[in-house]
Amino acid sequence: MNPNDPNVVMMELVAERLGDGLREELVFLGGAVTGLLMTDPAQPAIRPTEDVDLIVRATVRADYAHVEKALRAQGFVNDISKDAPICRWRVGAVTVDVMPTLKEILGFSNGSFRLR
Repeated sequence: MNPNDPNVVMMELVAERLGDGLREELVFLGGAVTGLLMTDPAQPAIRPTEDVDLIVRATVRADYAHVEKALRAQGFVNDISKDAPICRWRVGAVTVDVMPTLKEILGFSNGSFRLR
């Protein structure tokens, strides 16, 4: 991990706010985790990201609804700004996208992960 990774603070805040239960159900992915995977000390500077991406295994809409309820209980709020996708949340000043594994749940999914 690069000690100068500008995304770690955002991910730490999100992880803390998720609490133990939700942390077990969600996986961090996307640009925010890139710096955690890089080990070369000569690597270029890590770019800050605008959000933290999470994925949840949801095989039916009720699975995703359960996660939404748990997020609200932990202080996450739906981002209802004009262009925000339905999966977007806010916690503190951090934007968090929580995407299901199956596109049928919200009409889209994260292409990085396929449920098998």
